[in-house]
Amino acid sequence: MAKKVEFYKKSLLKEMWKNGSSVKYTIKCDKKVIETYIPFLAVKSLFFKDMFESTTQNFVEITDFQFEVLQKMIEFCETDDIKGVNGYECELFKAAHKYQMNDLMDFVVEKMSEDADDSNIFSYLQLAKKYELKEFEKWCMKFAFRTM
Repeated sequence: MAKKVEFYKKSLLKEMWKNGSSVKYTIKCDKKVIETYIPFLAVKSLFFKDMFESTTQNFVEITDFQFEVLQKMIEFCETDDIKGVNGYECELFKAAHKYQMNDLMDFVVEKMSEDADDSNIFSYLQLAKKYELKEFEKWCMKFAFRTM
C-alpha cells in the first residue's frame, strides 16, 4: 500500500509541475519562443533568480543573443548538458557570464579545452583575456605554442 501511495504522490507532483502555469516561463528571441520553467532558471542563474523575485511576468524578450545560443543555455539549465556545443562556445560563455550562470561558464570552458584546435584557439584566447580567465588563458597560450 505504501508503494502505491508514493507512486500516486510522484504522479501528482509530475502533473502539477507539467500543468502549473506559475512555474512556466517563456523566452522570446528572434520572433521565436523557448518554453521553460522558472525553477530551472532560478537554480542555475543568479540573474534570473533575482529577476523572478522582483517581477511576476512569465516571459522575457532577449535580443542580444541568437535564438540557438539561448536554446542551448536553456538545455543546460534543464539537463546539465548540451548536445552540439561546437561553434557556439564563445557566445554561450558570454550568455552565461551575462546571466550569472557559473556552472554553464565552467561547462563551456571545459568544452572549449576539449574542442580546441588551430581554427578556434585564438578566439578562445581572446575570450579568456576579456573575461580574465587566467588559468584558461595560460592553457590557451600553451596550446597555441604547442601547435605552431
